[in-house]
Amino acid sequence: MLRHYTPDEIEAARLRYEALLEGPCERTPQQAAYYATRTLKEIAADYDAMLKGTPALWLL
Repeated sequence: MLRHYTPDEIEAARLRYEALLEGPCERTPQQAAYYATRTLKEIAADYDAMLKGTPALWLL
């Protein structure tokens, strides 16, 4: 059964999550080149492969 959270609980969870986030990361030149040259389908396939253990292509 799903639990329903109160607005106060949701806000508290949001604040905890936000506190865990680091500032935005700057892209490396390799990352910028990767995203500039890959299609959305290729990126999706690459991320699927990364979930299975393949290193990120911009690290190769």
